[in-house]
Amino acid sequence: MNCPNCGAPMRLVAKRNYFVCDFCTTFKFPEKKKTGSDRVQTIGVKSETLCPICEMDLTEALIERYPVLHCEKCRGVLATNDEFLKIVRKIRSESKDVQRDHVAINPTELKRQVGCPRCSKTMDVHPYYGPGAVVIDTCPRCQVIWLDHGEISVIETAPGHR
Repeated sequence: MNCPNCGAPMRLVAKRNYFVCDFCTTFKFPEKKKTGSDRVQTIGVKSETLCPICEMDLTEALIERYPVLHCEKCRGVLATNDEFLKIVRKIRSESKDVQRDHVAINPTELKRQVGCPRCSKTMDVHPYYGPGAVVIDTCPRCQVIWLDHGEISVIETAPGHR
């Protein structure tokens, strides 16, 4: 698939069901759902916080009634550490889907640098040590977590204690 914006080849992001253009950072999401695969329900109110990937205003949203900020372009999610923990506990306790095949973390994801949407300092990039093979971006100063599109679904369907 080629990028509709610049024509460069788009890369499928494994286990997350979307494509990204590494040249111009355009995103392409094949599914058209009212709520995304990460259970995000947008409220429609723009925040003054910018997406660390797209640099667009994040929109207020909910995941399982817990407040988050959501990017409507790349579909990433910014959550506080406390809200993230509540979201993970809730979705894992209710989920019936279990991913059977183990997917290794892509080592190149550990090399990226993302600025914190709150303080602008570089976020820590590391594997999420809970269920699921995802790399997350955290800011220990601001107590927030940035999750790329599809990472919440990977955590939800990961094998292990529910």
